[in-house]
Amino acid sequence: MKKHLAALTIGVALAIVFAVSCGKKGVPPDANTEPTISIQLVSTPALTLPPYTYSDTIRVRVINSQGLPIVGDTVTFAQVSPSNGGGFFFTDPTISSALITDQSGYAYNQYRSDSSAGADTLMISTSLVGDTGAVYIIVTVNRGTPADIEKISPLTSQSSTAGQTIPVPYVVRVKDKYGNAIPDSRVVFKTIERCVVATDSMLGRPYLLDTAYTFTDTAGLAQADWVLTVNPDPYLGTYPNTTPELYGYAIYNGSRVDSVKFQAFATNPGQFKFYPDIRPILIDNCQGAACHGGVSSYRVDFYYTLSENNNLVPGDTSCQFVADLNPISHISDLNTVEEDKAIRWAVINNAVPGSSGMNNYTDQMKSILDNSCVMCHNGTTLDGNYDMSSHLGIRGNGSDVTPNAIAGDNACSLVTYIQAGHYADSLSLDPDTAAALADSIIRWIVVDSLREY
Repeated sequence: MKKHLAALTIGVALAIVFAVSCGKKGVPPDANTEPTISIQLVSTPALTLPPYTYSDTIRVRVINSQGLPIVGDTVTFAQVSPSNGGGFFFTDPTISSALITDQSGYAYNQYRSDSSAGADTLMISTSLVGDTGAVYIIVTVNRGTPADIEKISPLTSQSSTAGQTIPVPYVVRVKDKYGNAIPDSRVVFKTIERCVVATDSMLGRPYLLDTAYTFTDTAGLAQADWVLTVNPDPYLGTYPNTTPELYGYAIYNGSRVDSVKFQAFATNPGQFKFYPDIRPILIDNCQGAACHGGVSSYRVDFYYTLSENNNLVPGDTSCQFVADLNPISHISDLNTVEEDKAIRWAVINNAVPGSSGMNNYTDQMKSILDNSCVMCHNGTTLDGNYDMSSHLGIRGNGSDVTPNAIAGDNACSLVTYIQAGHYADSLSLDPDTAAALADSIIRWIVVDSLREY
């Protein structure tokens, strides 16, 4: 009997132990912790919109860590960067159920972009999640199409000596209708008077250059330099005859968007001279190998060759030199201002040579000849049997019987030799200065008739 009682007691004890151990198995002490709540962005995290445009519906969902929806949670939609500008279609949770999560945990809204181009940052949070668990959307607001061009600087008219660039470039800005600057917009600068306009791109017409194109930078800005003409009519000698106008306008899809107007005043440039005003123009544009270069019968690099065969007749508007300056009637690369300078010099200024006034041997020419020629043509070294160390020697002949320098003769040997470029070997100066001194020697021979005193 005791034996059976003992066995029963042991069995009951084992059953209790077994029951207790089964009840604790796999159930830790913290199993009753509440599920966490989070907000999920269902829509895309990045949007691109034109100004003042509503987005597609923005959707978020609030759930717990077990994936179950949170119903009735208040969802806040806010623009945080910049702090204002855009807005939301649903804004008041007391009158819009879209800001309260529905039976599936969803909330809906729409964003209306502002007018300023750039990036807007939207933050979406809930009363249960708070700001630390918020989700974000980046909205990029695009610029509109070019709609306006405004004058930036200078706002008042400028003045400049005719033939020179205005002091301050003219600057414009291209904007859309909301005021956003438009980069990479094509801008045209055009003047209807005889002027030259230049931009960084220099996509102008090859001859007149009264029109130039460029593109706006990242700030929507474009600028142009403006060289005022010598005269609206280069055959007239008074200033000013008119107030030149420069127009700047934006181009979109091949059409003009808008335009602004600048004005400037050309002041009298005074008298142009062959040196240094006219010769550089002729050298740059007319002295090509196929035109009036060294092998040409009509040279433009010396003043006294210009008048050969009456090509240049001071004051004559119909002489060949003036006619050749017009790119319509002659192959020339002169722009409008260069053309006007040369015409004004020939017609209004009577083609003054602009020499330095060295007109006699003793006071002016001897020092030039001594420094340039006498090292080779002297009493000891007689290159070509020609002594240039004295006034008498210069008038003498070399290896032949004909005098090298003949008063008033622009075809004598010394003039021809200088014009052939020999001066450049003798004068260690820059080309324009050397040519001016060489031309002074020619002037002394031809015009001043080899005066000694």
